[in-house]
Parts: sequence; C-alpha cells; structure tokens
Amino acid sequence: MRRAYERFGHLVRELGKFGVVGGVAFVVDTALLAYLLEAHRLESLTAKTLATVVSASVAFVGNRFWTWRHRERSGLTREYSLYFVFNVVGLLIALTVLWISHYGLGAIWPGVFRTTAADLVAASVVGTGFGTLFRFWSYRRFVFLVPTAAAGPAVALRPATDALPTAAAESAAAAATADAGTTVDAQPAPGPGPRGSRRPGMAPRTPEVTGSATESSRIP
Repeated sequence: MRRAYERFGHLVRELGKFGVVGGVAFVVDTALLAYLLEAHRLESLTAKTLATVVSASVAFVGNRFWTWRHRERSGLTREYSLYFVFNVVGLLIALTVLWISHYGLGAIWPGVFRTTAADLVAASVVGTGFGTLFRFWSYRRFVFLVPTAAAGPAVALRPATDALPTAAAESAAAAATADAGTTVDAQPAPGPGPRGSRRPGMAPRTPEVTGSATESSRIP
C-alpha cells in the first residue's frame, strides 16, 4: 500500500487539486448557465458556450498557479492557447450530451428533457463529467509540461579513467606479451633420438672415411 502511494501519490494530489479547481469552475459554470437561461432566455447551446468560456478561464488560473504550479512554464500564450483548444473539445463533449438530451430525448419526452432542470443535469453533470476527464488528461499531458530536469532519468557520468586505457594498463599488456615469448624461446630443444635416426628437417650425415680405409684403397 505504501509503495503504491509513493508511486501514485503525486497523481492523487494533482487530481485532488484539479477537483477543487474544477468544483469552483463547476459552480461558476452552473450558476452562470442558470442565470443566462432564466434571466436572459438564451438558447441552450449559446448559454452553455458562454458559461463554459467564463468557467474555463477561472479554471485555467487555478490550475496554472496551484494544481500544476511546480510544472515548467512554457509561456502564457502557448499554455492558454492549448488550454482553450482542449476546452473546446471538452465543451463539444458537453454540448453533445446536452444535444442528445434536449433535442434527441426531448423530441420523445418534451415535458421531461426540454426543461431547465434536464438541461442542467445533461450539460453540467453528465457532459461536464466526461469533459473533465478529458481535460485532466490533456492538461497534464500537453499544457503544463513536466520540468526538463525530471523529464528523464539522470545519466551518470563515467570517470575519465574508465573511458581511456591508462599507460600502466598498456605497459602491463606489453610485459605479458614479452613474457609469453620468452617462455616459448626458453623451451629445451628435443634430444637426439635412437642411433641411426635423424631429426626431422636435418640432412643425412655422410659417413667419415678413416685413414686405414684410405690406405687399403691404394693397395693394388
């Protein structure tokens, strides 16, 4: 259990902060949506779009300066641009759920699904729930980047003595080679074999002529 917390603890903390920021943005979104629907009688999709733009801006401030304040800052323009793009995708998810509820199911049961309460549940509960899951993943992955120093494992530097062979190592190798050659040269030559035999590679010996044999060859 402890190992799992050490591994996923940072993710749990980020998700908790993201949930708090999302809760504040949810209140802003829901209150503004209800106000636009009741006070100004705006069309449902238009009211939801305006409420989402305002609540998303509130959420951006909270996530940038609290949830992921330890992440690397890559520029306010880049971050808010990507944040806006992913919020558009989240908004499309919520609008799709609202469209299915208000116009799809509302065509069948208009007294149930074409009401302010049904629009609030479809847009702010179901649609926002799916959109929030997508936003958390996309913000964490693309908008608020991991610090460069923590992006990958540290590479250990090898000492210079390990990179290049030393002069002592080269001398030891040369000495070992010389000792091997001396050992081969110091081996004794093979002794003479049996009488009358010759060693391989030697020319046959010419028999010596004695003086008596020379004298006898002169007698007629």
